[in-house]
Amino acid sequence: MGLKSNLFAKVFAFGLCLIFAVAGALTSVLSYYLYIVIGAYEEQYTDTSRYQQAVSVSADYIYQYAQLEALSQQEAPEYGDQVYMEYLQGRLFPPAGSNIAWALVDADGNCLLTNMEETVSPVASIKALTGNRFEQHQMDSDYVLIGLKKDITVSDEYSQDLKEYEQARKWGRLVLFGAGSCILLTLALFAFLVAAAGHKRGVEGIALNPFDRIWTEVILTGVVLLAIAGISVFGGNMYTYEIIVIALLCVVGALILFFSLVRRAKAKMLLKTSFVYLLARLFRIIFRHLKITARILGFLIAYALLQLLLVIGMTGGNPIAAFFFVTTNVALFIIVCLGFIQYHQICKATERMAAGELENLVDENTVPFFHHIAHNLNSTGKAMTLAVEKATQSERMKTELITNVSHDIKTPLTSIISYVGLLHTTNIQDPKALEYIDILDRKSRRLGQLMADLVDASKVTSGNIAVNMEVINLGELVKQAGGEFESRLEERGIQMISSLPETPVFVYADGRHMWRVLDNLFGNAAKYALDGTRVYVDLTVIGREVLLSVKNISRDALNIRPEELMERFVRGDQSRNTEGSGLGLSIARSLMELQHGTMNIQIDGDLFKVVLGLHLVEPPTPPAPSAPEEAAPAEDPAPEEAAPETPPPPRGRLKKKTPNPPSP
Repeated sequence: MGLKSNLFAKVFAFGLCLIFAVAGALTSVLSYYLYIVIGAYEEQYTDTSRYQQAVSVSADYIYQYAQLEALSQQEAPEYGDQVYMEYLQGRLFPPAGSNIAWALVDADGNCLLTNMEETVSPVASIKALTGNRFEQHQMDSDYVLIGLKKDITVSDEYSQDLKEYEQARKWGRLVLFGAGSCILLTLALFAFLVAAAGHKRGVEGIALNPFDRIWTEVILTGVVLLAIAGISVFGGNMYTYEIIVIALLCVVGALILFFSLVRRAKAKMLLKTSFVYLLARLFRIIFRHLKITARILGFLIAYALLQLLLVIGMTGGNPIAAFFFVTTNVALFIIVCLGFIQYHQICKATERMAAGELENLVDENTVPFFHHIAHNLNSTGKAMTLAVEKATQSERMKTELITNVSHDIKTPLTSIISYVGLLHTTNIQDPKALEYIDILDRKSRRLGQLMADLVDASKVTSGNIAVNMEVINLGELVKQAGGEFESRLEERGIQMISSLPETPVFVYADGRHMWRVLDNLFGNAAKYALDGTRVYVDLTVIGREVLLSVKNISRDALNIRPEELMERFVRGDQSRNTEGSGLGLSIARSLMELQHGTMNIQIDGDLFKVVLGLHLVEPPTPPAPSAPEEAAPAEDPAPEEAAPETPPPPRGRLKKKTPNPPSP
């Protein structure tokens, strides 16, 4: 998916596709010449169609020369025949000799004409010279015996063809392999481009650009015209480089248009971006609003007829017609301007509504053309304001109810916990009683933690919680939080693998709230991770962003969406047999949002991963040492600062183990 969305990869693949396509076309043409024209697929040169055609032409020349020679012995030949005979004689009896041996014999086997030395048996001589590889061509009642000599001694068309045949046999397979490889690579790159068309980084689905909004019919016409132009240049009277450049430009243009069609097809917009579909939608809208269309059409026809009558009157010199012509057009201009001004006011009102300004959206008296729309907008704004007030009041009541009930339960619960503690100090020997006391202790403490989580969740949701933002060392804070749960993880055979930068990573956050978030994440890993597995903690810095990820294998199947898991009272353990209230992740996400950070959950099968995001800040610079000042007078000592009643929240720079802050 990454390569499909990478613009550089797609441009690079497009360039390679063009290069391999050109190389494949050239090697394919060369392969056709080597195998079809020259005949490199034949085992012997004498088996090629090129040789057979040359021998047949030579046999025709031999027979024609013999006829002209016989005719010249009877009567003087004409000038044209004489010139042609001289041409045939130079071709059949070259001064340097020939690479073919031939003889013209009659039906009785008598030699009529030959280029070999005088011989009694021309057949035996040709067999000896050609190695018994010769052709026999019948010319009426005579025969032409012709074949390529075993020894090639001179340079003629046969020797040139033989050299080309040998070169074709030598390079033919390599050229054919190159052509096949280029074609396969072109198809592979083209398939990648088709698959990657429409994918854009950061955009889900298929992304269309403004070029893809051009009517489909125009694109199809352009593809056809470019294809015709690219084919037609090969038949034009142009230089080779001009043909190649024009054909390449046509191919590039056709591919750009083709990929536009591919993007539309993948986005299911091929038909919707066509002119036919636009017309169909237009007519459908017109027929669905036929009454309004008829009114508008009637008004336009009446206005056009009125203007026509006024123009006719003005051509006749009627001043009243000229007055009404000017008056009606000015009035129409004013009405159109007022309509657009009032429409602009309505648009501004909708923008204010979208921004959350629901009071006094638009004055209905200032937009008489859109009075009904303005009235509906104002009514909607009032209804939304009332709904927001009711929702806020309901949320406030729920928060107050949770807080009050929690405080009401806290008093008797504290007494229960205290008395259970006292029971532990008594000398009770009954095993059953001791077991019941342990159960009461465990359940009462769990109920106390639930009450604390409820109060925290209500405060975080309502925003009624203090946030002390400062620069902290997140890497050191993660080390401390991991150390808190290391022993609990080892009891279940779970190994924690941390990947933290060697240099300090400073972020701007609240140390107390970050400790609560980390406590929840590591606590979930200790409670819900599969025994004998690993918990991975990675802290990375990407640009100005700090990402902390905690991932583990869940003990129970996570048949739930990540969004549902961060809702209140939702737990990965559907049976709800384990400890926990289902509020931890919801509180953690709210705390991250209060610190201007992010929290995302990813679930892949049984892999559970939480990613926290914060902004990187520069490390704090230590203050420069100042010169020692004189001691203050003894009678006026500096007032000492009051010590805090509660220990400070954990910071990234602390080395000691810090307990969780008490619940309010």
